Amino acid sequence: MKKILSSLFLAVSAALFSASALAGNVAEVLNAFGGLIGTYSSTSEALSAIHDGADGSTLRLLAECGASIGGDFGKSFTLDLNGFTLHVTKTSQYFIGINDGETVTIKNGKMDWASTCNYIVNLKGGTLNMEDVTITSSVANPDIMQTGGTATIKDCVFGGDSRSVMGVYVDGGVGT
Repeated sequence: MKKILSSLFLAVSAALFSASALAGNVAEVLNAFGGLIGTYSSTSEALSAIHDGADGSTLRLLAECGASIGGDFGKSFTLDLNGFTLHVTKTSQYFIGINDGETVTIKNGKMDWASTCNYIVNLKGGTLNMEDVTITSSVANPDIMQTGGTATIKDCVFGGDSRSVMGVYVDGGVGT
């Protein structure tokens, strides 16, 4: 009976996921307990929901997409790339800023960016956890700038074209 219920749950979850992706949604936001807050047709809407929402939310990609906003979110959250690529086109200094008391986790996918911002992550304090992420760029700036806080990076790849010279630049804080 447990196997039947488990299989039924997986089938329903897959159908709902497929329906969201087919409906043109590129991301969903979950609360800290895994409950669905909403699905979004743009990453800008989803990032705004993270910015305006409670601590501990998760933004999970449902499709390959781009992101043109970011900044300091002022809270802890998870960016689950969910096996997809996020193309960062933010035009200011960095895509995600992390400050004291905040924990940001980025996992399970790819991110790429060009000269539209100086870094993907600006770790000024707090904690960055990054696992199973590939970041590519076409600029000579670091993907992650760390001037404080703690960074834990596991099973990640940093690279790009011949101009991409640094993955992580550490000028303070602790890295593992």
